[in-house]
Amino acid sequence: MRHVAAVLVALGMLAGACATTEGSDAGAVTTTAAPDPSSDIYSAATKQIVAVDNTFGGQPVFSTVLVVDHVDPDTGSLDGARGEERPLTSEERAAIEAALEGVAEVQFIADESEYVTEVLTPALEGSAIVTVGSIEHREGHSLVGMALWCGGLCGIWLTYRVVNGSEGWTVTGTEGPVAVS
Repeated sequence: MRHVAAVLVALGMLAGACATTEGSDAGAVTTTAAPDPSSDIYSAATKQIVAVDNTFGGQPVFSTVLVVDHVDPDTGSLDGARGEERPLTSEERAAIEAALEGVAEVQFIADESEYVTEVLTPALEGSAIVTVGSIEHREGHSLVGMALWCGGLCGIWLTYRVVNGSEGWTVTGTEGPVAVS
């Protein structure tokens, strides 16, 4: 009898965590996944590195920001890659563009080396190249590696701590080393 009761409790818990899909086969069960926060995290981190932590005292100085069109898992990490390389989603791209609206024009690029001159300056005058790393979710916050490069002696590489609060995802600081050139 206890075994039957345990099975019924487990089924009740499963039913509470799942929703029946209307218009589908009778008895079909689907789960509702939590929304993916990556667009909001990349948006907050990109705005922070371009408009605040850009090595120029927080003044927006770039006319164009060239954003690498994929996640580089090594960005911001000294202890090896966090995750795997993957293309940025259309939602992540749109969020990054929205975050930099009024700050700089955004262009997505596949290969940052195509935008670097022989003397290590961006080929597009007034630009900076931004690379985003993988997101690591932890208890109460997330980490995201970021890099901004605007020349041989102009760049920053770090990992942001990002927290979801009443006003959305916000950069609250860094975690680990910060490299500036």
